[in-house]
Amino acid sequence: MSSKHKIAFPLVKDADDYPPFDVEDLWGESTNIPLEFVIDNIPFFARQATLGDVIQASQLGGRLVFDKVIKRSPSSLMRVVMYDSSEIAEVRDQLKVLGCSSEWFAQSNVIAVDIPGSVGLQAVQEYLTELEEANRASYEEPILRHPEVD
Repeated sequence: MSSKHKIAFPLVKDADDYPPFDVEDLWGESTNIPLEFVIDNIPFFARQATLGDVIQASQLGGRLVFDKVIKRSPSSLMRVVMYDSSEIAEVRDQLKVLGCSSEWFAQSNVIAVDIPGSVGLQAVQEYLTELEEANRASYEEPILRHPEVD
């Protein structure tokens, strides 16, 4: 029987001391292989893995810590920083219409976006570019796995 576990993902800060944490905990669903997990939520800051990836972890000081990706999911990961928090719901609704799931981190006004492999990446990029050009948001693409990117 599988169960969920928190797995620590070490974060690397940039010159602006971002992200605001040293570690992000992601949920992982255990597989039938010891210390192997399927990532079960969308990362806000981690760049090593995304939703659906099969990863290997180590036990370190009584904590599970990310080691490596064993099998990549077909999903891409994007992050959107919203300039006006009153627009969060509207943007998340539009991302859902485009076929994406998302999670919101209120403290940083960040929307983490999962773009499944079956969803057209270009439509999502065009929408986020429109937001950026209208000075409503900025976005990044930490993990792109869609075939049109390769």
